[in-house]
Amino acid sequence: MSERSTSTIKAEESATESTFWTLGGRIGERALGIISIAALARLLSPSDFGIVAMAGVVASFVEVFGLFGFDWALVRMQAPTAAHYNTAWSLRLTVNAVLAVITASLAVPTALFFRTPQVTPLLLVIAANSLIGSLENIGTVDFRRNMHFKKEFASGLIAKFAGFVVSLTIALTTRSYWALILGITANRAASVIASYVLSSFRPRLDYSKRRDLLAFSFWLLLGSLAETAQEKLTSAFIGRTYGAAINGLYALATELSLLATTEIAAPINRAMFSRYIHLNKDLNLLRSGFLTTSGIIWLIGLPTAIGLASCAPEVIGVALGDKWSGSAQVLSLLAFSGAAKVTAANTHYVYWALGRGRLVTTLSLIDLALFIPAAAVGSLLHGIVGIAYASVFASVCLAVINYGFLLTILDLSLWTVVARNWRIVIATSLMGTVVVYSSNHYLQNNPLSIRLLALVLIGAGVYTAMIATLWLLSSKPDGTERIFLTHCLNTVRKLGVRLRRLSP
Repeated sequence: MSERSTSTIKAEESATESTFWTLGGRIGERALGIISIAALARLLSPSDFGIVAMAGVVASFVEVFGLFGFDWALVRMQAPTAAHYNTAWSLRLTVNAVLAVITASLAVPTALFFRTPQVTPLLLVIAANSLIGSLENIGTVDFRRNMHFKKEFASGLIAKFAGFVVSLTIALTTRSYWALILGITANRAASVIASYVLSSFRPRLDYSKRRDLLAFSFWLLLGSLAETAQEKLTSAFIGRTYGAAINGLYALATELSLLATTEIAAPINRAMFSRYIHLNKDLNLLRSGFLTTSGIIWLIGLPTAIGLASCAPEVIGVALGDKWSGSAQVLSLLAFSGAAKVTAANTHYVYWALGRGRLVTTLSLIDLALFIPAAAVGSLLHGIVGIAYASVFASVCLAVINYGFLLTILDLSLWTVVARNWRIVIATSLMGTVVVYSSNHYLQNNPLSIRLLALVLIGAGVYTAMIATLWLLSSKPDGTERIFLTHCLNTVRKLGVRLRRLSP
């Protein structure tokens, strides 16, 4: 076996190990998140979510100016010094302190714009949350740099659990939208405390390395601005035009629809970014790392998104309750949009690793330029459903454009991408078709909870069987399925060894 092929295999094994550790931890976090959303959706009204979303429009627009990504800049550096860490922490603290003041000053004007006085105190607390979050220990960046994902998982789970307990307690006692905001406060505070417990680094004020950090962070900031503009302009328009209740429906449908990208793709990509930094000097290894990681994201994320789209009414009915039924069609469409995003979810991290932050910003601006006119037309024709159609249109177009750049930069052929993922696409398509058909023809008379459980089992069974069948018919080629299966078997073996050691 050649030296290069050995290196490629080791890179793929390392990428897979990191991917599954990260995904496992995120599943734990998301389990709490799903329970929290389901409970709060039943205890609170769509108007409560809509009021918080209104406050979030302005808060997010202001906070995005703090998304310089100083932590990502540290991950990208080959050998950052203590001064770099201190400068990153100091810049983040300073920027967020200024933004907290700006957010607080906009509290009253925002309430007047939406004609909703409850927004004023919410924005004051959101301003405080921003400042609290900026105190987090910058030393936790080393968890990603050194791939110590257990500590990152622990920090995330602690913060999520604290937010869950506080949100649920307030919702049960007050039935107020304050449960949503104060839950975030608890989450931020717990995250800060955990960061100092889990990392021995102690930051101090220092601005000496600001030039090194700002050079990378500028383009990351512009890209974040474009992405936030699309999300929050939509929320502002819906809130102003249709009111708090409709805004709440759309906001929660959007959050659910992004499960495949925020809960599967995003944490995997966070873990892999440091790996891409080490591979960016060897195009072959970087290309292999991208194909491995994106294949796993497709393998898990694509059926998640399409499955959600296929049984949206059942998900809404079981998870959120009857008062949210108006968001089912919106959720279905936005989940299709999420599926398109899954296919290109791994590309931006490759661009950042190669120092092409400007390209990431350009793609975000293209997405915004595609979405705004489509959303305007869609809203006139079909209301919020038309806006959801616009999201599908923009996401599909952007994925095509994105791959045009990627194939050129990585010197990668389209056929290579297709060869790695065609079985996933066919299995996912068949799964979605079977789920929709089963829902419409065989399960209509069953209770919603039974129907959803049946559809999940049917979908999982069809998808797994099709993936296995197509892989076997293709003579068991190297690729995503083999890597996934090998890792699962190795995990089972390791677990068996540990259990035998623990047994008397």
